[in-house]
Amino acid sequence: MNRKKIYSFLVLSLAAVFSMSPFALAAAATQTGYASSGSQTEKIGNKFQSDSFNQEMVYNEMLGAVNAGSNDRASIAGQLQNELNFTEVNYDADMAAEGAASASNSNTGCKSCNKAEAELENEIDVENSNLAWIMNLLKLKASGGKNKGGGSSAGAAKVDVSVKNSANANMTDIASSLNGAVLASNSNTGAHSKNKAEAELENEIDVENYNFADIANKIEASAKTGENKNCGSHYSSYSCQKQCPCPTNSPCPTTCPSHSPTATSTPDESAGDAQSNVEVTNMANSNETNIEIDFEPAMVAAYNANTGYGSSNIAEAELENEIDVENYNMAFITNEVKNEANSGNSDSGRKSWSGNSQSAGDASAETEINNYANSNKTAISADFGGDIIASNTQTGCESYNNAEVEVKNEIEVKNENFAEIHNYVKNSANSGEDKNGKNKGCRGCYDGNSSSGDATSSVQITNQLNMNETEISVDLGGDVSAANTMTGAKSENNSQTEVKNSIEAVNKNFAEVSNYVVVASNTGNNSSDYSRAATQDNGADSGASLIITNQSNKNVVKVE
Repeated sequence: MNRKKIYSFLVLSLAAVFSMSPFALAAAATQTGYASSGSQTEKIGNKFQSDSFNQEMVYNEMLGAVNAGSNDRASIAGQLQNELNFTEVNYDADMAAEGAASASNSNTGCKSCNKAEAELENEIDVENSNLAWIMNLLKLKASGGKNKGGGSSAGAAKVDVSVKNSANANMTDIASSLNGAVLASNSNTGAHSKNKAEAELENEIDVENYNFADIANKIEASAKTGENKNCGSHYSSYSCQKQCPCPTNSPCPTTCPSHSPTATSTPDESAGDAQSNVEVTNMANSNETNIEIDFEPAMVAAYNANTGYGSSNIAEAELENEIDVENYNMAFITNEVKNEANSGNSDSGRKSWSGNSQSAGDASAETEINNYANSNKTAISADFGGDIIASNTQTGCESYNNAEVEVKNEIEVKNENFAEIHNYVKNSANSGEDKNGKNKGCRGCYDGNSSSGDATSSVQITNQLNMNETEISVDLGGDVSAANTMTGAKSENNSQTEVKNSIEAVNKNFAEVSNYVVVASNTGNNSSDYSRAATQDNGADSGASLIITNQSNKNVVKVE
């Protein structure tokens, strides 16, 4: 059996199947009389629609201060986490599985005029719109020390700040079968009859995401320990009001006035470690769309069969599949961070007859900022297969027959992103800057020694903006045929098949990024004025590091 006869057999067999199928959606004119006029219309529409609109505005203000005295630890931690506008849509259903749309004229009378029209439309429509405004203001301070009197010591000071913002995340997952069958037919028509059969199957999936995010963070973090002051007391138990005056430009007396005991050296002073850590993470406008769809119909067929003498027969079948994904994102992010850690800065020996030793602890200031904005990930897997047939067979003498099939498959993915990011950071760590022996009236009386700890200042900034990843997998299998077989004498036959497949991915990105960063690290800078045989240790480790990574406007498109 040759190919044309096979298609004729398939068409005739399909007509029988449609007549028995419980799933068939049929518009039919059958056994009409002489010169009759009839119109049959059947329109079926299936639609899933999800519209989501979210709008949120958040303002957070966090102010905190902790002070600790001698040898006590000062610690404060602040944590903010904002999650705004998360939308998840899951559609997992067979909208028109095994369904059929048919339009037919059969066994019509002489000179009859018959029209049968069947239309099946399946639509999935998802739209997500999000607006988010976030403003965070944090000011945290931990301080230890600030003692007065000899022999003062300060404990450690620590500040931890963590801010995490997540705004506008959309996840759409569609897994569906929209397959079915479409049939337009004219069969066993009478002489000089006019018959028109139209069948149309249209499948459409539309996903749209619109996101706007404005995020601002202003953070001040300070960890300080030390800043002790020895007001010149000869004993740690004496207050600043019981200082012994020392004659100007004369040797230091061995005893104080009658109200005070004999002078001895002032006890030592020390400061603990200072550590301040700031971490900021911003995630704005993330869209993930997964579509796995089966559009494969059992058959799309338009045919004229067994038509009468001098008849005019028109059969039209149309199949249109469309997938459209659009993502529009706009993000504004501003971070202002001032982060400092200080250990030391003590002052001793003012008007004192005796020097003392001072030591500063380690100072560490770390700032980390991560900005992620406008991420779109789209994965589409579609099966557009199926057999498509336009046929005129066993037509009457001097008949006019027209069969048309039109197939249109279209996939379009469009991403548009705008991002504006500004980071302002001032990060400093200091250990030392102690002052010893500033007693000009008692120069050379006693020794005063100073030492510093390590100082480390580090800043790391990562900006990742406008990332688009599109993956499309399409199966265009199936047979497409237009044929005229066993037509009558002097008949005019026309069969036309049109197939159009289109895949388009469009990405448009704009990014503006500015980073203004000051990183400072200092250790030492101690002074021991007028102290006899005083020593100063300005040689501890000091380190500063800055890492900035900007990655923007990346598009990956894969079609197979």
